Amino acid sequence: MLTHIRLENFKCFELLELQPRRITVLIGPNGAGKSSVLQALMFLRQSLGLPTPQWQEPFVNLVGFPEALYSGAAERELAIAVEGERALDGTRLDFVYRATFSAEGLTANIGEINWRGHRLAVAWRIGMTENTKEEFNYRGIHFRFTGSSVIGNPHEIVNTYSPGLISTGQQEYIRLTQRELLAPIPDAIRSWWFGPPVRGFLQHGYKLAQNALD
Repeated sequence: MLTHIRLENFKCFELLELQPRRITVLIGPNGAGKSSVLQALMFLRQSLGLPTPQWQEPFVNLVGFPEALYSGAAERELAIAVEGERALDGTRLDFVYRATFSAEGLTANIGEINWRGHRLAVAWRIGMTENTKEEFNYRGIHFRFTGSSVIGNPHEIVNTYSPGLISTGQQEYIRLTQRELLAPIPDAIRSWWFGPPVRGFLQHGYKLAQNALD
């Protein structure tokens, strides 16, 4: 569940912060930016798992970076950040994700997971990677992490286990545990879907991207 959305220099917003709940209604006149909030989320959705932003396919068509950038932006970058929560082993896990883009592509990829007092934070920026000083122990497995330049997947695991010293079953257990620990951010993004608006029940409110769902 998302608990916070922050847009910086995205389309008509120099800065927008929202605290969504399970049901959130956006109300405003034409051109106020209601659809832009949804487009920002779906832009991350269609770029998930890729090293470069997908401005035009397959869910929304933002044309390109110049068209998505706020016209009065002092800096030639835009950022989309989300916060949320989910259950893990019967307790709440909180996550934060922030991606920054320029005309050259992804420029910063930052993620943080907080669970039972453990904080796992990484920050990848062009030419630099920052890691939390705390290594993470989960279900008896010791993990080390580094930052990743893959959109929606800010954490990359560097573990100290040698495949030659553990059984195939143990390797599979470690793989599944890694997946569950790092799933909150990409799973949240993967869960977003957009039902495009229809005006007068005859015509879509704006041209849909190719392969968009009816």
